[in-house]
Amino acid sequence: TMLANLNLFPSDGKDQNNVRTISGGMITIFSLIVVFVLVIAEFSAYMTISVENDLVVDGKREEQMEIYVNITFPALPCAYLSIDALDIAGTVQLDVNSTIFKQRLNKRGKLISDAEAAKLRSEVMKDIVAVDVPTNTRGCASCYGAETEERPCCPTCEDVRLAYKGKGWSFSSAKNIAQCKNEGYSARLASQKNEGCRVHGSISVDKVGGNFHISPGKSFTAGHNHLHDVSTFDFTEKFDLSHTVHLLSFGEPYPGRTSPLDGMEKKTDADNSLFQYYIKVVSTSYTFLDGNTLATNQYSVTQHYQPIDNHSDRHESHGYPGVYFIYDLSPIQVNLVERSRSFATFFTSICAIIGGIFTIFKILDQFIYQGVRSFSHKREMGKLN
Repeated sequence: TMLANLNLFPSDGKDQNNVRTISGGMITIFSLIVVFVLVIAEFSAYMTISVENDLVVDGKREEQMEIYVNITFPALPCAYLSIDALDIAGTVQLDVNSTIFKQRLNKRGKLISDAEAAKLRSEVMKDIVAVDVPTNTRGCASCYGAETEERPCCPTCEDVRLAYKGKGWSFSSAKNIAQCKNEGYSARLASQKNEGCRVHGSISVDKVGGNFHISPGKSFTAGHNHLHDVSTFDFTEKFDLSHTVHLLSFGEPYPGRTSPLDGMEKKTDADNSLFQYYIKVVSTSYTFLDGNTLATNQYSVTQHYQPIDNHSDRHESHGYPGVYFIYDLSPIQVNLVERSRSFATFFTSICAIIGGIFTIFKILDQFIYQGVRSFSHKREMGKLN
C-alpha cells in the first residue's frame, strides 16, 4: 500500500529481501514529524541571542551620567515649575532649561501650540497699561540693585529675574517691577493656572550621588541653602503635583532593560504634596554581538509620599512641595555580553537530531516487525491455544 511504501525502515524478511510494512510507514511519518519539530526548535535556539552577565567593582567614577526624563503634570502649569539638579560634590544646576523642555498642556491634556500660546498672550496683554522703566546710573534699564559687570542692564522682566538669581535673591516682587508690569508677567502666570505641563529632555550630571527635582516656584540659593520662591504666585497656594512618569532613564536604553518608574502614575488630592523616589543606580556595560559596547545604567527604586501643610502645628508636615528623584550609585557594575551559537554547533546538532531519531525509530520498527512476525509464526504453529 501507499503507507507501506513510505516506510524508510524496511525489515529483512525470510529471503533476506527488504519488507516494507504499514506499521513501518506510520513510524516513518511520526519520526519525520518529530525531526521537523526538533529542527525548528534547534533553529529557533540558533537564531536566539543569549546574554551572559557578570559583576565587577565599578571603578569609573570620573564620567558624567545622562538622565533622560519625560513627565507629565496634568494640573501644574509650566510657568510654575523649576527643574534643578544638585549633587553631593556641591554642583548645583538651577532652573535647567537648555536641555530640559517644557510644553504647555490645556485642561484636556492636549499640547498648546505656539499659535494658541500667542493668542492667549495677546488676550492678557490687551489689558496691560505700560509704565516707565526706571534707569540706573549707566543710563539703561535698572536691575533694581542687582546689576553686575556681566549684566549691567535689565531691559526685560526675565533679565531682572536672572540678575536676582545671580545675586541669590528671591524674585518675589514681580508686580512692583516695571519691566514685569509691562510684560504682564503676573497676569500671564495667573492666566495659566488651569494648564498642565509636559517636562522632557535630559540632564547631564556628575557620576556621584545627588538629586534632581521638579518643584513649583523659582529656585535660588541663599548661602548653602537651596530654596524655591513661590511668593510670585500670590494668587494661589495650591500646587497639584499629580504626575505620570512616561520615561526615567539613567543613560541610553539597551535590549531587555526595564525601568521600574516608566508608566508610573501618581495622583493626589492634597493642596501641596511631596513625592520622593529613592533610586539605586547600577552601572551597566552592554556588549553587542558586533563588539560595540554601550556604557549605561539600570536602577531600582523605593517611594515615599507626604502631604505638605506649612500652616499645620505638626512640623513633620512642613516642607517644600515637589517631585524629588534622589539617586545614589552602587559600587558594583553589571557587564552584559550578547552571545550566539556558531553555525558549526547548529549543523552538528541537526545531524545529531536526524541520525538519533532515525536510529531510534528504526530499532522501534524492527522490534514491532519481529514481534508481529513471531506472533504470526506461533499462531500458524497452533501454539496459541
